[in-house]
Amino acid sequence: MEKHSCWVATQAMWVAPVVVCLSSIIEWVIMWAYQHMWHPWVDILAKETQTETQTQTDTQSVTNLGFDWRHRQTDTQTQTESQTQMDTQTQTEIQTQMDTRTQTDTQTK
Repeated sequence: MEKHSCWVATQAMWVAPVVVCLSSIIEWVIMWAYQHMWHPWVDILAKETQTETQTQTDTQSVTNLGFDWRHRQTDTQTQTESQTQMDTQTQTEIQTQMDTRTQTDTQTK
């Protein structure tokens, strides 16, 4: 019984520090992956760095763990293009309304 108790204490002295060290390393890896790949602000931060390194981003496609960063970039560009088209359409509609009002005002005079 005493030998078994000694064996358990020895195992606990070796296993506990190893488990603590390994779990801290695993936690660091998971934290790094989240910050660099899955954080909601990754797109915002990517836009800032995109202006600095746009040529590198255009020529490279980085795929990590099955996640294609170029796909995210393409989605952002598509959203920007559709927003620009909407803005252009809105400006055209406003200009048309102003022209119509001007013609109406001219005809009433």
